Amino acid sequence: MSEMRVSVDKVFRLFKELNRVPRPSRNEVKATNFLVKFAKTRGMEYETDSEGCVLIRKPATKGCESIEPIVLQSNIDMVCLAAKGKKFNPCEDRIETYIDGEWLRSNGTSMGADSGIGVCMMLAILDSDDISHPALECLFTTNKEEGMTGVAKLSPDFIKGRRIINLDSEDFDKITVASAAAYLQKIVLPYTKEAAPHNYRFYDFRFFGGISGHSGVDIVRGRSNALKVVGEFLHACNIRIGDICLCSISGGEASNTIPANVEAVFGMEMGSCALFEKMFGEYRDAIKARFSETDPDVDMQLVEISAPEYVISKKGSDSLYNLLNTLPFGVTAKDKELSSGVVSSNNIGVLRTEEEQFILLDYARTAHTDDVEKWAAQIAEIAKEAGASVEVLMDAPAWSAKPDSELVALCSEAFKEELNIEPELLTMHFALECGYFVKKYEECDIISIGPRILDINSINEAVDIKSVEDTWIVLLSLLNKLSKC
Repeated sequence: MSEMRVSVDKVFRLFKELNRVPRPSRNEVKATNFLVKFAKTRGMEYETDSEGCVLIRKPATKGCESIEPIVLQSNIDMVCLAAKGKKFNPCEDRIETYIDGEWLRSNGTSMGADSGIGVCMMLAILDSDDISHPALECLFTTNKEEGMTGVAKLSPDFIKGRRIINLDSEDFDKITVASAAAYLQKIVLPYTKEAAPHNYRFYDFRFFGGISGHSGVDIVRGRSNALKVVGEFLHACNIRIGDICLCSISGGEASNTIPANVEAVFGMEMGSCALFEKMFGEYRDAIKARFSETDPDVDMQLVEISAPEYVISKKGSDSLYNLLNTLPFGVTAKDKELSSGVVSSNNIGVLRTEEEQFILLDYARTAHTDDVEKWAAQIAEIAKEAGASVEVLMDAPAWSAKPDSELVALCSEAFKEELNIEPELLTMHFALECGYFVKKYEECDIISIGPRILDINSINEAVDIKSVEDTWIVLLSLLNKLSKC
């Protein structure tokens, strides 16, 4: 145990070092270079591919040379969010962490711990000489958070091993053995601009204070989706006040994160303002009451501003209001037989106003690969009825539990022997990269483990420090067991 304790300290030191390296999704080049430098300075064999994925190989320890290689895998990118008012450039600035009792937290930003801790466990193993293991292939993938393009485009011969340990879970004392299929779609809704009308009053409107969270893990918690809430509000106002004209609207920062904030600029005839402000006050009270337990800090703000030069046409504005109001958010089907309890869900993750078009990102999940395309087709039909075009950005396959999995059996033994824990076998309602490995290599055996992490992909992300040590102990025990079979 004492040797393992020393080693887990190395994991935390490496995590601090990794957090000096900016690594937002689709901008991981600095992290790729960090890993290449890590391998070079230690004289290790490595490869990179066109997506920036990195594979670092380590020979088997003495006596384990004849055993087939083990693949350790995690993604290097992270969802980058910052608290309101915090200056943070995700492509340049480091992540600052601090210890809060039994938890590791970040200072006003997301932390990327759900994959970053796994990355650093892999690096700590690569950097150690006293851990028994078969030949290792440590695979670091890119852009998991915004489309899984790294693993999706991975060459089938990039890795040789077929026993894969994914380190991207955040449910300590559980072994993830299956995960949902996911479909990410980009919705493009065109609009035209026109001169701002006279005798109108304009407002800067803000919805803020939501907890946010991962749209797969936290979708069951009843939190507000800022885009959905604001869409409902504007749709209701538009029915009663037909002269509302929208100038701009934006919200959300990542497709797989529940949006916590929305900002919009719009106006209406002077004679309609009293009714609108009354509706605003009533809706604000209703929203704060609706989410008083699940999202207690949500709030809305309205500030009068000077008139802009241009507004979005009524046709374009109305189409957006209807689209936001019609698109579903949250759990759409449940099944108590599933460990997650969720069969399908949908998240409207991002909305941006660009030149002559709105851009929305919609993230649908289902427990079964065959169902996700049907569910996604329904989303696409809603978008097309509003006059939008739809582009598929990700079609991630589901991952089903493997009967009689050797990795599940050995990992369960490690939990019981090292920690006296009988681990739950978990089916998660989020998409893991594991589904792509199963699709590429039908014969592979794969599991996912990790420490306890709360509120992933949010500014409230927190890591249970003790669970990192315990996960590390289980991982080393599992590698030791794999060295003997």
